[in-house]
Amino acid sequence: MLFRAFARWLGRPTEILPPAADKISRVAEKITQLPTMSETAIRAMMMANDESYSLKDFIELVRRDGSITAVLLKVANSALYRGRNVVETIDGAIVRLGTRKCADLIISTGVYGITKHADKSVRERCDILWRHSFFTACMASKLNLTLRLGFKGEEFTAALLHDLGRLVLAVADPATARRHDPMTFDEPPDIFEKEQEAFGTDHGNLGELFGKRQNLPEPVLESIRFHHCPKWAPNHTRLVHLIALADHLANHVLRERKISNYQPCQCYSFEELLGGRPPKAIQAAIDALPFIVKAATRETRATLKAQVS
Repeated sequence: MLFRAFARWLGRPTEILPPAADKISRVAEKITQLPTMSETAIRAMMMANDESYSLKDFIELVRRDGSITAVLLKVANSALYRGRNVVETIDGAIVRLGTRKCADLIISTGVYGITKHADKSVRERCDILWRHSFFTACMASKLNLTLRLGFKGEEFTAALLHDLGRLVLAVADPATARRHDPMTFDEPPDIFEKEQEAFGTDHGNLGELFGKRQNLPEPVLESIRFHHCPKWAPNHTRLVHLIALADHLANHVLRERKISNYQPCQCYSFEELLGGRPPKAIQAAIDALPFIVKAATRETRATLKAQVS
């Protein structure tokens, strides 16, 4: 089955108050020593969210970075995106993929770059986390379209980076990550509380800390910080609920290797996003979930295969 193959390939939101600022532990201190994302990644994100920049501006930015150019050309010519003709120039690749998709791929490459100097066991852990994050991002994008939530790409970036804290923890303090992150995709509702008790902070806080150093936009930072407690998001609650739902659904698929036994009512964010809609619309959304998961699975596998090939 498609889900089982993807799970082999890869390897309920909580309602808690944000922890006090003075509880940041030595783990957070180590994170400040990690390298920052490339200037290209930061500027690409900014351009994708600012309509004053032209396609030409974006192409000129990407053209300066050979490694990113290579990644975008591979993805543009992958089975998921290729047309009748092979794209041979970065201009054609960006036109085919769109600036938003290109920006997300650049961010993906940039953030994952923090693992390049880690040892093999750490890179393997980060690889599993990153595949989960990309799967969640594809899920968020499909849910946004199906539920007609009106986001214009920011949901993909926010979901892509939602577990940034787990990634940087794995690199900054591998021993703590191995002890407190079993990588089972079975996250309890009180996961942030358990992490606070265990090592003085949680992966939402850690991800937000690292994200601020990268100058990530506020909606993304809120999604990182509050994806396990979306009701506490101060300004972008709807987006955070979408990321929470996508994460909940992705975790279920990776854990159970199927979607048939998924219960949306167990996810608080599902009810929040569809609250007030007629019963038929809610049932239609539930019926669409298997198709959303299949589409997200295919996109994740095809895109990541092109990135690493």
